[in-house]
Amino acid sequence: MFSEGQREQHSSDRGFTMVELVIALTVLAIGIVGVVGVMNSTFGVTARSNQRARAVSVATKEVEATRSVSWAQLTASTGQLDQHDDGSYHVTKAVTASADGVAKDVTVDVAWNDGAGYHDVRQSSKVYPGGLGPVGATATAASTGTLAPPSALMATVPTDNAGGTVVDLSWTNPIQENPADSSLEVVWSIDHFATFQTVTDSLFHRASGLRVTGLSAGTTYEFKVAALSAAGTLSSWSPVATVTTASAAGTACTYGTASVSPSAVRQAVSLWQLEQTVTVSVNTTGNCSGLRVTYQPNPASTTQTLLLTKQGGTGVWTATIPWVSGLTWSPGQHQLTLLDALQAPQGSLTLTVCRCGAPTCA
Repeated sequence: MFSEGQREQHSSDRGFTMVELVIALTVLAIGIVGVVGVMNSTFGVTARSNQRARAVSVATKEVEATRSVSWAQLTASTGQLDQHDDGSYHVTKAVTASADGVAKDVTVDVAWNDGAGYHDVRQSSKVYPGGLGPVGATATAASTGTLAPPSALMATVPTDNAGGTVVDLSWTNPIQENPADSSLEVVWSIDHFATFQTVTDSLFHRASGLRVTGLSAGTTYEFKVAALSAAGTLSSWSPVATVTTASAAGTACTYGTASVSPSAVRQAVSLWQLEQTVTVSVNTTGNCSGLRVTYQPNPASTTQTLLLTKQGGTGVWTATIPWVSGLTWSPGQHQLTLLDALQAPQGSLTLTVCRCGAPTCA
């Protein structure tokens, strides 16, 4: 027999019964299922938010990419673009004429499908010619079918141009003669347009001036402007405007050793070109730009001008005499004259051309 105290101690040592344990596990399982459900829902919301954020990024990228297309090539059309993000998105872009008659409306639709269904993001933007932004309503004169170029082109170096790398252009614009969907093309050259660089081919057709940056200091540039239709037809060019950029502050250009390699070369077997490639090289120090060399292959030919290219961050300028169809070299000594950016002589070199098949050439 147990005393009263012993019975109380024996009762407190019994632990949980099977029924109590099952009830406890059931309550715990219900709690875990609820937490898992909340976590799954949270993960789903996060994934969909990330997909939507990426879709917005894709749409923004496509809209901004449209602004890098020249105005003449940005034609009204609708087309499906390549898929993005490993095929997760289907991207469609449409370009249509704006109601104001000046801008073009760009609409990009980015669609995708996930476990929650079909979704899409759409962005729209207006693109104006020349990046000039919104303009008021304008009256467009009927086109005569012939584009008219700007006239009275002037090029000046602005007084606020400390580095000597900026030129301001201005011209008279025949805006009543060119259609609203045309643009202006501006080019420059430093070799009388034997070669040229395009500044822009999508300038707003009503523009009457442009600031050109990124030029070389102390260099003579020639500019000209033409009208460009939406179909890519170019008008005649404006008169050429010539200007010399200001010299950059710092060390003046100094010319060092100049060489032509090889210094003697035979005529080729056919066409009387040169048998070997001839390279002109000039060492310089200081702020140099626009170096060139002139030469005359034969007494009856015109003088040829060759631009030299600076090699990386060094002061070495080089150029290779090109093969020119129909231009023959006569035997004898040929003088190559080195010119600076202002076409002032800075030295000369001698290239000896020997007859084809000559046993020696020196």
